[in-house]
Parts: sequence; C-alpha cells; structure tokens
Amino acid sequence: MKTKYLVTLSALALTLVLSPVSSFAQKAPATPAAPAAQNYTVVHEAKGNPNAMVTFVDPKLTGSARPAGPEEVSPLGIISEVYDHSYYVVDSNNITSYNCGPIDSQKFLISVATGQTKTLSSSTTVSGTVTYSSSASVEIRNLINLSLTSSISGTISYTWGTSDQYTGPNSPYLHRDYYGANQYDEYGNKVHRYDVYRIYNGSIFMYNETRDAGVTTYYAKKPKQITYSMDF
Repeated sequence: MKTKYLVTLSALALTLVLSPVSSFAQKAPATPAAPAAQNYTVVHEAKGNPNAMVTFVDPKLTGSARPAGPEEVSPLGIISEVYDHSYYVVDSNNITSYNCGPIDSQKFLISVATGQTKTLSSSTTVSGTVTYSSSASVEIRNLINLSLTSSISGTISYTWGTSDQYTGPNSPYLHRDYYGANQYDEYGNKVHRYDVYRIYNGSIFMYNETRDAGVTTYYAKKPKQITYSMDF
C-alpha cells in the first residue's frame, strides 16, 4: 500500500512539472530564443555614406603657428602659418565579422496557426544603433555612424507593416510565431585625419595647406533588422 502511494505521488509530481510546459508551448515566449544564422531573414540594412566627412576644431592646436625661419621672409613680410581646422574621413569600411550578434530588441509580430495566412493587425518597429568596441571621440563616432548608416546618430529602424503576409507551419506543428529583431555585422573603419593651416605672406592670406595627421582603425557593430520564426 505504501509503494502504491509513492507511485501515485510521483506521477502527480510529473504531471505538475509537465503541465506548464504544455501550456507554454501554446503561447509566444516572453523572451524568444535567438535564432541560428540560417533561420532568419534580413529585411533591412541601411546604406552608408562613403563620402562622409566631419569637420572640427582641435582646441589643442587652436592659435598654434609654426615659427618662420630666415628663408621665410618675403618683400611683403614674414611667411607664417596658423592652424584653422581639422577634418576626418573614412578611407574604408571592411566587414571583419558577419552576423556576430548580439541579436537584440526582439519583438513578437504575429502567431499563425497551421494552414492559415495572416497579416499584422498593427505595425511594429525595431531600432538599432551602431556600437563601438573601444572609446572614440564624438567626431569620430559621428563620422563612422554617417559612413555606415547615413545617420549621424547611427540609429536605423525598420517597421513591419500590415500588408505583409505570414503563413502557418506544416503538421505536426500547431502554430508559428514570428519575431522582429536586430542582428549585427562588425566593421573595421579606417579613419583618416587631416589638419588645415592658413598660410600668410605678411598679413596677406595666400592659401590653405592640408597636412596628413595619420590613420586609426576603429571597430564598430552595425545593426540590421531581421525576421525569424519559431514553430510549436
């Protein structure tokens, strides 16, 4: 009799453990699992501006002038130069890692039963922003953001509208849940700095002289929006 009681209790415990799982399978998960690379579709990827340039004034160079030598004296006076401004451009953006994650900002779109086709009842938007693996000045971040996304903020968005159709799964699954999210590619961005000086002959301005101030590579992750689904 004691043995029968223990078996019954174990069966009851097993039922209590399994029941929430069975119920959970009928609903969209609150935090959906990140899909494998082959199980999602890229629906939006922003185009960057390859000609992006950011101009700024370096306070460390402001007011600086190169001393003139004896040979830099003309009938009009001393030839001199005064710092004017600097600017950054991107020499290249090279992808160093595809689909490197994280997959974030997941949003549930719709659930479709087997044999059905549905459209969204309301639109849903997912946004992502360029992220950096190391520190960079505001000017450099603005430049890379423009170069990768054409947006100075580095934020891109995609909206799933109410016209797209979503289909349910094949048997034996009961329904398919669709999600929108961000995925990321990592880029190595070669940023080139130039400093510009104004050249004077006495008090008369002659021309601007641009000087190469070096190249530095910054790594950043660019977002793109994806759609993925899970069958239950």
